[in-house]
Amino acid sequence: MQKTTLFAAFVLVAAVLLSGCTGQPNAPQTDNVSISNSSASNSSACQQNSVYFIHADWCPHCQKMKPWVLEFQSQGYKFVMVTSENLASYKDCLTGVAKMQYIPEFVCLSTSQSHIGEFDDENALKAFADTCGAGSQ
Repeated sequence: MQKTTLFAAFVLVAAVLLSGCTGQPNAPQTDNVSISNSSASNSSACQQNSVYFIHADWCPHCQKMKPWVLEFQSQGYKFVMVTSENLASYKDCLTGVAKMQYIPEFVCLSTSQSHIGEFDDENALKAFADTCGAGSQ
C-alpha cells in the first residue's frame, strides 16, 4: 500500500514537472471522458456531486484558482481538495476521468468531465460546479 501511495505521488509530481503547470488560454478545456472503472463510480467513497480540485501549492495557476474554490466552499459548494499528499486516497475515484497530467485540474464524476487549467473567471468555475451538481442545495 505504501509503495502504491509513493508511486502515485511520484507519477503526479513527475508528470507536472515534466509538462509544467498549465492554465494558459490555449490549454485544453473541458473534455468528456467516460469512466473506465465502473466500480469507482459506484464507490461510496467517491463524491459524485463534488468537484475534485487537483492542485499544488507551488503552481501559480492553482494559486489563482484556490481563492475562488474556497469562496465557493464558503457558499456551500462541494469541492474536494486533491494534492500529491492525498492523491492515493482518490485514485480509484478519479481513474478514467482525471487526466492527472497538468494542474490545476477540475474533475466532476457525475458528468465524467475534466477541465484542465485555469477558468477564465469565477462564473465559469461556478457553471462547471453547477453542472456537476456541486452547488449549494
